Amino acid sequence: HDIVRLFEEYPALDNQIHIHLYGPRERHNPASYSDSDWEKIIECPLVTYHGAVENNKVHYLLSSGKFAFGILPSYREGMSRFLIECAVYGIPTITTKAPGCWDFEELGLAKTYDMANFEDMFEVISSSSQIAYADYLKWSLECAELAHRHFSKLRIVQGYLRMV
Repeated sequence: HDIVRLFEEYPALDNQIHIHLYGPRERHNPASYSDSDWEKIIECPLVTYHGAVENNKVHYLLSSGKFAFGILPSYREGMSRFLIECAVYGIPTITTKAPGCWDFEELGLAKTYDMANFEDMFEVISSSSQIAYADYLKWSLECAELAHRHFSKLRIVQGYLRMV
């Protein structure tokens, strides 16, 4: 899978990023990691697996260095709560162009890469982590502001009332 390949093919990332994985491993899901890939991920010193957590708050999404990104390498997502939570806390996201995920790029909340295009994934992660810190802070603040504008409780209730 993508995370395994990221470290195998780009060992120069060793001192640049640290990945925190959240959520349960769904062994019976055909899209889940194979046992051998899962072992590689868990043994990698650049990955911390937290398992299922109650809340993906900002303090859980710490990265090495000065940047924190929410990364969702989904092939079949829809509108992800994870992406909304990251945006609300000002954490820019990197995700695939799966349905629902690419909407976040259109809103300015995420950068996306083509599904199953590993080189594109690496390029987006690499270029995003090399921007100036001031530009990262600007992006982070814009994410929080846009998320509050597009996903506020009032906006969601208004949308619901228009449908009924």
